[in-house]
Amino acid sequence: FRRLCNFRRKWKKIDDIRNVFWFPSKKAAYVSQNWKNDGFFGNLFLNGCNPMMIKRYTEDQQKIPMETLEKVYPDIKENIENGSIYVVDYGILDDIVGGILKKTPQFLAAPIVLLQQTEEELKPIAIQLIQKP
Repeated sequence: FRRLCNFRRKWKKIDDIRNVFWFPSKKAAYVSQNWKNDGFFGNLFLNGCNPMMIKRYTEDQQKIPMETLEKVYPDIKENIENGSIYVVDYGILDDIVGGILKKTPQFLAAPIVLLQQTEEELKPIAIQLIQKP
C-alpha cells in the first residue's frame, strides 16, 4: 500500500501498474502474463464478481448493430441461433454521471460485451463501450 501512496506520476504503460501492485505469487504472475488472452478474459466473467450479468443473447436484445457484428464476425447469426452467444450488458450504468477528479470530468463506460461459448472457452467477440453506437 505504501508503494501505491508514494507513486505520484501518471501511469504511462502497464509495467507502471505492475511495479506498484506486484506482489510475487503464482497467481499474480499468471494474471500478468495472460490478461490479454481472450479465454482468460471470458473466464474472468465466469469467475469474477458478476457472473449473474451473463445472459444468452437473442436478436431482440440487439444493441450492437447487426451489420457491424457481421463485419467482424460473419457467423454471428448462426451462432445466435444455436445459443452459443452470450451478452453482458452494463446498461444500468448508462445514466450515471462519472465523477470529477482534479477538476476533470471522468468518463463512465456502460459497455456491452458479446461472448461466444466454444468447446474450450468463453471468449469475447465484440465490446461496445457505450450503449448507443
